[in-house]
Amino acid sequence: MEARSITVGVFLLVLALLVRHSRSEEFCPNGCHCHYDHDSGDFYVDCSGLGLSELPHFPDTNVQILDLSENMFTFIPPEVAQFSNLRYLDMSSNLISSLPPFSLEGLHSLKQLNLSKNNISNWANLYPNELLQKTPFLEELSLADNQFTSFSSNDIALVLVSASVRYLDLSNCKITKVSGKEVIQGLISLETLKLNGNPLHGISDIKSDTLKTLDLSNCRISTLQSTALSGLSSLAYVNFARNYKLSLSTHGNVTSTSLRRVNLSYCNLDSIELGGFPNLKTAILRGNMIRQLMGNSFVANPLLENIDLSSNSINFVHSDAFWQLSNLKTLDLSFNAIPRIDGRTFKENEMLTQINLSRNYIARLQRIVASSLAHLNMSWCEILSVDADALGAMPSLIDLDLSHNLLYDDPWNIASETLQTLDLSMCRITAIRNTTFSRLPALMRINLSGNRFTTPFRVDFFDSNTYLSEIWLGDNPWRCDCRDSGFLDFFLFLTEPPRRVNDHKQLRCTSPEDFYGATWEAACRSVWYPQDIMGTTERIWTYFMLAILAFFGFFCLYSSIKRFVDSRRKLAAERERQENVEEMREVARENQLRLRQEAQLNAPDARESRPPCYEDAILLPKFDAASFASLDELLLRGKRKKKRRHRQSTGDEGTDGDDETDRVELRQSSRSRSENVLSVRAVVYQEPTDALPAQNSPIYQRPTSNRVVTANVHASPTESRGSRAQPSNDAELHYHSTDILRMDRPATSSPTSSRSVTVSVHQPGPSTSTNQIQDFNSRSYENSPYAKRKVKPLQHINPNGSIEEITDFEGYESSPYAKRRLQHLASFKGDRDRERPPLPARPPPSQGQQLLQDSDDDDDDGDDGGAISIRVVDDYFKPEQSKPDLDDYAVVTEDDVRRNLLEREKQQQSSVATNAGSSGSSSIEIIPARNERQQ
Repeated sequence: MEARSITVGVFLLVLALLVRHSRSEEFCPNGCHCHYDHDSGDFYVDCSGLGLSELPHFPDTNVQILDLSENMFTFIPPEVAQFSNLRYLDMSSNLISSLPPFSLEGLHSLKQLNLSKNNISNWANLYPNELLQKTPFLEELSLADNQFTSFSSNDIALVLVSASVRYLDLSNCKITKVSGKEVIQGLISLETLKLNGNPLHGISDIKSDTLKTLDLSNCRISTLQSTALSGLSSLAYVNFARNYKLSLSTHGNVTSTSLRRVNLSYCNLDSIELGGFPNLKTAILRGNMIRQLMGNSFVANPLLENIDLSSNSINFVHSDAFWQLSNLKTLDLSFNAIPRIDGRTFKENEMLTQINLSRNYIARLQRIVASSLAHLNMSWCEILSVDADALGAMPSLIDLDLSHNLLYDDPWNIASETLQTLDLSMCRITAIRNTTFSRLPALMRINLSGNRFTTPFRVDFFDSNTYLSEIWLGDNPWRCDCRDSGFLDFFLFLTEPPRRVNDHKQLRCTSPEDFYGATWEAACRSVWYPQDIMGTTERIWTYFMLAILAFFGFFCLYSSIKRFVDSRRKLAAERERQENVEEMREVARENQLRLRQEAQLNAPDARESRPPCYEDAILLPKFDAASFASLDELLLRGKRKKKRRHRQSTGDEGTDGDDETDRVELRQSSRSRSENVLSVRAVVYQEPTDALPAQNSPIYQRPTSNRVVTANVHASPTESRGSRAQPSNDAELHYHSTDILRMDRPATSSPTSSRSVTVSVHQPGPSTSTNQIQDFNSRSYENSPYAKRKVKPLQHINPNGSIEEITDFEGYESSPYAKRRLQHLASFKGDRDRERPPLPARPPPSQGQQLLQDSDDDDDDGDDGGAISIRVVDDYFKPEQSKPDLDDYAVVTEDDVRRNLLEREKQQQSSVATNAGSSGSSSIEIIPARNERQQ
């Protein structure tokens, strides 16, 4: 039941702590740190160092400790009044320059107020009469490190009034004087006043019945009136330390009957000036320039209990210096220059228990009479010897410190029935005898480290020290003779339970050289513990087994490391492979993106991806003669050169005729090539039939093609008459085909441009020209890239199937071939009205050409000099059909052309009769051949 109740209590306590912690975090303002003290139950809020100028929002007003230091407040925020339970308020290190009377209003529970390190420059800005009236429980007020310069009661309105303040800190200000007896009389409960760190040169007679502690240290006080402390009836402690020019007896001894403790350290006093303090119990005179202690030094202070005269220049101590101090308990004379102490100096001090004579120049320890002395410190005194009865008159001595002296021989004559601790460390002792510690029966602790012992002691030297429990023997040059039985006995005496040695790790050998630096146990193990030493066979077998175990251990370690390295390498390779794959993918994506961008930039015009329609084809500029006839021109040029050389050699004068002949031949060749190019663009496709046998060899025939191209061209009457003497190959359209570009002019405007063209497009089969044109108009050609420019000119096609005029060419500039056409059209426009030279005579036409020419002669009466009839068998503009490739057609011979023309002439007699203006016509048929694979 008890265990269960304890468990429940612990659980409830932990739960309460967690709840309080969560509560402290829940009600903590932003940026502040909160802590709940479980012992006192205080809620601590730290908002320091946040640069605040306004009080943050507090969800909970139950705050006991509030820290607002190191901020930017210029006044105490009035919102602090909401904390009715506030006990500690820290407003230090702010920018407060004044404190109005209402600054602490509402803080009824406030006990501690810290206003240090602010900018209060005038004591009047504190409103001292009214400031502390609102805080009835305020006990501590700190105004340290401010800038006000006076603290006086000359004006009654400047007296600080508080019935509860017990601690007032005015340290490190710039107060130069404290004047007026009533300066602290308004603080009726004041107990501690701190004025240290101010540039005070003196203080006036101040009065207070409650003041107990006055701190005037580190000021500039040189002299004091004898009555400066007389008005402080309860004063117990005054601190005059570090007033370097202080004198308490210039105007008579400063008196205080209530003073119990005074600190006059580091005041450069050359004599003891304590005559005005009859009830003084503690005098701290450290760090002065006192040289002698005479018999009357402490006559006026019979109640002294503690005297600190360390760090002075005392070189003489009178034997009667302390005889009247019957209550003296502690005396510190360290760090002086005392050469000798008389044995009767402390005879009358029956309550003296502690003397510190260290750091003096006492060469010999003589007999000292001190019946109650328990602790004697004479270290660092350069003592060379100790008298036999040096400790005989100190029956209560417990602790003796003789360390760091020049003792070279054992103090064999030391005798004390009560000595328990003896410190002989860091001396020069080389050996001890059997009687060295025999007269110290109560010895419990002895320190012999740092001496010059080389051989161990005999165990029987310590037979009389039955209470010996701690020995320090380190830092000695021990010689380890492991074969010596006494060495082992002394080691066992130190180490066996109860262990006596406290620094056995410091027991190290310096000789022999093999054992230098080794501990006693490590150096002599093989001698002291032979049973633990293995034989040769056992040692070999042990080494062998250890070697096998080490090999297997090394093999396992190597295998694990190798496996680990291989796994890391594989992981690294896999990671690198994945990185390379990702990099290659990224490069491929970048290349694809770059290719797409370049393809979009370099993509050809969509209108140029398909071959032009017939209307755009006839609008294309004619090719340069030089590009077509460059080879013939070069050949003719060579012939001309040969003829010119021949004429020059023979002296023939027919140069003009020959040059004219060459020019005619060149024009004929260029004209033939141009007509061939244009005739290919205007080809008519026709299905091959058995009625057209290939009698002659074709001009060009592809071996894998089953399509036949039949092209019949009728020249105009003027051309046919002028070119009867030319070969049949020259009867092709070239020069006058460009007249179509200017169809808006009448056909009879120029004798040389009297030719008109009629284009008839119809499906295969016998039908009239009107039906052909209607079928052509009813077709869907919107899918053509040239549809927008094609619609308007096609509206001028006559119902009879001929194109009389094409007058609207305003949009031809937007054609994809416009840039290439502008230069040629400009030259054509400039030359269209000029009379063209007559064509040279051609050789007699063949039979097929004669028929074509006769047909043209019969129709010579019409307006059109010649008509070209085009019959399109396939619908070229359908998007689902592919364009016929010129390489997939074969060119038939002239006999097939003539036969086809004769048949077509018979079928078109009816259309010729209705269209009187177009009596002569040329017919071109394009009949695509069916591909065997499509069948």
